[in-house]
Parts: sequence; structure tokens; C-alpha cells
Amino acid sequence: MPVAVAVSGGLDSLCALLLLKEAGETPLALHGLFHSPHVPAHLPPLLDQLHIPLMTLDLRESFQVHVIDKTEASLLAGKTPNPCALCNRHIKFGLLLNHAHDHGLPLATGHYAAKTSCQGFPLLTSPLDSAKDQSYFLSRISPLALDSILFPLATTNKEACRRILREKQIHIPEKESQDICFSPKVTGTPGPIRILSERGSHFAAIPHMGLDRYTIGQRKGLAIAYTEPLYVVRKDVAHNTLYLGTKAFLGMLGLTADHITLFLPKALWPDKLFVRVRYRQKACPASVRLLDEKILVRFPSPVFPSDIDQVLSVTDEKGRILAGGLISDLDLLCDPFC
Repeated sequence: MPVAVAVSGGLDSLCALLLLKEAGETPLALHGLFHSPHVPAHLPPLLDQLHIPLMTLDLRESFQVHVIDKTEASLLAGKTPNPCALCNRHIKFGLLLNHAHDHGLPLATGHYAAKTSCQGFPLLTSPLDSAKDQSYFLSRISPLALDSILFPLATTNKEACRRILREKQIHIPEKESQDICFSPKVTGTPGPIRILSERGSHFAAIPHMGLDRYTIGQRKGLAIAYTEPLYVVRKDVAHNTLYLGTKAFLGMLGLTADHITLFLPKALWPDKLFVRVRYRQKACPASVRLLDEKILVRFPSPVFPSDIDQVLSVTDEKGRILAGGLISDLDLLCDPFC
């Protein structure tokens, strides 16, 4: 079967390409130019060696509008956006997928994710390699896209991918893709830092360097010596104030999300639901309400907080993603105005 494969030139997408070729498929390599005008130098000769055609799409303008501009605007507003989720929705599973459709082809990618179904509805779920699970980052793509998406790495892991490329004597790029493949150009305004502790509160002697440089829950890089570890516990955008606090002030009781993507109709959701708000964080049991195109979440006890514009995914006990969205409001344990 002919299939388009989104290839960046990195290990994972190259392994996905090889697995499909070895399975008897006829892959077409599809490379999108996102922020560089050049295809990675090793990619064309490698594909020639494998007798796989390469098609290149110049998506730099769309990447600028849908990913870079939105990321920078969110940062300037004191939020913490997820550029990968924006790229997945608008570019990889938007424009690249549409291009594959125009040629009558499904699209395969090197994501560590898997597909399943519930009562006829296709759903995202976790792959075999749970340590590399990227289904969370995909929870905002269009549900209509799932029928024509393939995840060749669903049943393998990173080390197996390295081994496959070594056995084929294929150069493994030394530099893996990073979470953010570009450097946002944002210059925030310095402002006051208020430190909260169980002994009281006071303003720090140094200012913060702009709220765009911080995310709620952050511990490293605060550059403030204190008797206990400090975390970012709140960002007051209206007054350009950064609140740091000890662990006693760190936590999230609930949240609101919008820009909702529903993979399974609410009527089919189970009673027991889980919510994931960070990539490296396990899904937590939660009470979830879907109301007026928003998701309202309450946790039975405080959880490690996320931040505005981060991704939310709602899952069942099996890890199947039922819905995704963007966090728009937080109910934080810390209330500096008390």
C-alpha cells in the first residue's frame, strides 16, 4: 500500500519509514520545511539509497503564523504555551496530512503513540514504550484525522529503533529533535518577585526578568537563595508580579480548559476519569464536567500544577484519550491575596 511518511531526518521518523518498507508498504517521504529553507543534508542521499522518493513542502509561512507567532503571543501574555501541540494540530496533522490526502495517501509519523477504538470511534492511546508516550501531545488533533493516520512505532521502543538503523548501516543523526525546535523572540518586562512562606511573605531584593521566562511549578533557574526550595506558585499578569513559595504553597485544586477536541461523545464516557496536564506527569483521577464547550476539572486532592495554555487530556482507566483541550484557568492552592 502506498503511504506518505512525515520525515524530519531524525531517528524516529527514519525508523517508521523503514518499518513500513519492510512490511511491504510503498512509502513516500514527506518533509516539511518549518523554519529552515534547507532539507537536512543527510536525508536526500539516504532516501536515494533506500529507493524512496522525497517530496518537500515549504510550510515556513504557516509555521510562522500557527506556531511561532502564537507561541510568542502566549509567552508575552505570561502564559506557557506548548509549541509541539500547536505544530501537531495545524502543521503535521493539518497541512502535511491534507497534502497526503490530496495524493490519496494515509500519513504515517514517527510519534510514539497508538490507536484503538470504542464503540466505533477511533481513539488515541499509549504505545508499548510508555516512557516515550506522545499521545498527550496529540490530544488536540482533529478526531477526523485518526482514520488516516498510522503510528508504526506503536509497538516498539527507542532502543529497538536505534538497533534497526544500526543493522541497516544507516547513519543515526546525533542531534535528536528537541521539545522546541525554534527560539521564541520574546522580551518580557522585569517586575517584582514576592516570596511566600509559612513564616510570612516579602518582596525579593531582585526583580524577575519577565513573566515569559517562568512557568508555574518551576524550581530551577530562579536565582534566589533561600532556606527552603522555592517554586513558581503563581504569576500575576495584571501586576507583572511573580510569586515564589515553598512547597506548602504549590498545588492545583482544579482547572478550566477550552478549545476542546472530543474523540468520544460525552454520553459514552465512563464514570471514572483521569486528567493529564503535563507530559512527564501521570494522569490523575478527577471529576470532569463538559459544559458550554469547556471542560471543568476538580481534583480530589491538590496535584502538581500546570500553567495556562498547556495541554489537557482526559482519559479512561485504559489510557484511551477521550478529549483534549487547552488550559485557560487554574484554581491554585496558593492564594497570595488572602
